[in-house]
Amino acid sequence: TGRKLRIRSGDAVAIMQEAGVEPLIPYPGAREPWRSRCTTCGREISPRLADIKNRGQGACRYCANSGFNPDQPGSVYLLVSDAYQSLKVGIRNLSSKRIEEHERNGWQFLTEWCFDDGERAIALEAVVLEWWRNDVGATFGCQQHQMPQGGYTETAPIAQVSPESTVAFVKAHI
Repeated sequence: TGRKLRIRSGDAVAIMQEAGVEPLIPYPGAREPWRSRCTTCGREISPRLADIKNRGQGACRYCANSGFNPDQPGSVYLLVSDAYQSLKVGIRNLSSKRIEEHERNGWQFLTEWCFDDGERAIALEAVVLEWWRNDVGATFGCQQHQMPQGGYTETAPIAQVSPESTVAFVKAHI
């Protein structure tokens, strides 16, 4: 959405502290990663205040009770949707049913790259998304309401980026 989220610095710090993190740098803005330390596990993290405030997401991905666990083996997967003419990149722990969730919503599995360390999956997904958005200039391939299972921000139109070029890009970066 194009709405501005205006929060005063002191209020922002209080929201972060309530979410269980201690900011390490001054407030960068609601939609910017904010370097902080989790008060539960002690790890340095960079959550966005907007994600915590508006979407109710937890601040620390290491302490989350659900979702991706970077301490476990993980993968980066690539899916395609004929209906949306889009690609989807994502991460999952190897034990999760995330790919199946997408398949139930019409996405088709193309390929997957597995890692013993979930942090490598996080890093590779970020590199792919940065390439899609910054180098290729690809927009989102889907809108939020089209993906009830989540993940629309990790999509790109096939007209802007092909499955073959994405696979070649990933192979060059592994």
